Amino acid sequence: MITLLHWALDISPKMVTGFLDEKSEIKEITKGEEIYPLLYRFNVKNIVLGLSTLESYKNSWLPFLKKIPLHHRREIFVLLISPEVKTYDPIETFLLEANLCLNSKDLPNFRIYFERAKNYFEELYYPYRRAIEKLERELP
Repeated sequence: MITLLHWALDISPKMVTGFLDEKSEIKEITKGEEIYPLLYRFNVKNIVLGLSTLESYKNSWLPFLKKIPLHHRREIFVLLISPEVKTYDPIETFLLEANLCLNSKDLPNFRIYFERAKNYFEELYYPYRRAIEKLERELP
């Protein structure tokens, strides 16, 4: 399992990487176009973007996230960390097409927010995954 990480914040990513290292291998990326080849080479489960502005997210990352095929996107948890977002705001998260938005001031509580949002993500897609598994078993 792989976590793709892009970090462009002035603060250290240690609170994020220290926790995620326990759960997956972290692969650093610098550009949105690096996502696609990695999707087909690795089992990408998380994309973590630490960005100083929402403008950079909207211009440099969101266009690439929108083009991820849906069968891959449903398996990937996208986390946006920025001083310009509201932590755990469902409307902002939806509008930014992420699974969790976290204000960089809330990084000390990263583990709590991540686990809560990831559990919700898993519960949300559980029926979908079961249906796909059943369909795959039934098809020759």
